[in-house]
Amino acid sequence: MGGHQENSRSGRSGSAGRSGDTALSVGLETQLALVNEKNDRGIRGPMEKQFVIGPSLQFRPLRQMHIDLAPLFGANSNSPRAKVFLVVGWEF
Repeated sequence: MGGHQENSRSGRSGSAGRSGDTALSVGLETQLALVNEKNDRGIRGPMEKQFVIGPSLQFRPLRQMHIDLAPLFGANSNSPRAKVFLVVGWEF
């Protein structure tokens, strides 16, 4: 509703995991984003690369349900200090 706006093009660029049993999985995730910000005067800045990396956990309390948590931490100077993803899913 005001202030700075940004365009972001990103995707999970990679993940790897290891399942110890069916209830808990542990892995590693990364995300690369290209971001540019528009200031209050409507001027867009240059595209900046943001790279975050961190662990990922998946917990399956029920057969159809999964809870995914991925706290990702900035790996370069343009990246945010942290991004946290939480997904609660139900498979039909």
